[in-house]
Amino acid sequence: MIAAMRTLATPVIEKKGGTSVTFPQEFTFILSMERLDRGLESMDELIPKGLQRHEHAIGLISRTILTDFITLAFVVNFSNIEEVESTLYQIYWSDKELVDKHMKRFSDAGVLSIEEHEQYIAYENQEGSFQHRVNEYYLNNEPKRFPAFGHILDKVFRDRPMKPLAFEIRNAYDQWFLLSKYEHMGWHSFALSRTLDVKDVEARVRRALYYSLLLLQICLEMLEENDLNAKAGLLFKDWMNANAFK
Repeated sequence: MIAAMRTLATPVIEKKGGTSVTFPQEFTFILSMERLDRGLESMDELIPKGLQRHEHAIGLISRTILTDFITLAFVVNFSNIEEVESTLYQIYWSDKELVDKHMKRFSDAGVLSIEEHEQYIAYENQEGSFQHRVNEYYLNNEPKRFPAFGHILDKVFRDRPMKPLAFEIRNAYDQWFLLSKYEHMGWHSFALSRTLDVKDVEARVRRALYYSLLLLQICLEMLEENDLNAKAGLLFKDWMNANAFK
């Protein structure tokens, strides 16, 4: 399953590598495919070495995949064609705003020198830079943060009748929330780290691979890779028919 998905993702990543891509549309979905490919490669290395031994690392990788799935499934499921670009820009505005605050906090504390902070600001204003693109977009548009996942879930619950991907977002969020306990310390992270029944771990990995394939299909569709997306559809059908852990 992992090898089959990577076979579909790799040609697109290689084809687009080093070429000019549109921002934010192509950029976002290629970036997501790269992240997915690397995550799957790591899982492929860890799974044969023992699910129970490496379930914590596999869980963290799975959570990253689920993060990208929820993000992009929300973008394409709750935005019409005209809104996709503006919704994608919200992702990058939120990211840039967070880094800006981080840089200012370190500068104010004296950890980052004034010169280093000024260099960062200068790069932000450099034409063609990522930050400049985002700032330029919001010259004529009011900046909006990308919604937190809890707000996304609230919107999903209000979606009636529920759109196909909304149902998947709901279930993916449930798994994403569970795996958050692998990342954050607390009572539940203690309890979950001792739930090491191999069948439970296998089920979590199957769900991660299921959402990996859905994420791959979203990216291929948005990149208009129709032939590869058709193959991904067949792979999904075979996966659902077999319902096997491989």
